[in-house]
Amino acid sequence: MDVDKLNFIKKSFIDFNGKTEKVIIYRNRGETDFHFEFKCPKCGENNDFTSELKSEKRKIEGKNKEVYIFNCAKCGNTYSIERLKPSRVSSKK
Repeated sequence: MDVDKLNFIKKSFIDFNGKTEKVIIYRNRGETDFHFEFKCPKCGENNDFTSELKSEKRKIEGKNKEVYIFNCAKCGNTYSIERLKPSRVSSKK
């Protein structure tokens, strides 16, 4: 991964039955698909693949939130991570 060529990156954590692993989703400039890198906490498979980025809206803790959805390439277990929207910054004059 070349940081100077990125136009999107999301780092987060996924867990399964108390096991937590880091996940990185990124896309290089000029590409349409996203790269997924993570170790599946369920089966232990090191995932490194390219795919489209799927998202859906879910109700989490009483609030409507958007999450990214992806699966382990080996066991097929589905994971989701919350999409964080940029904070609204007001300019004070």
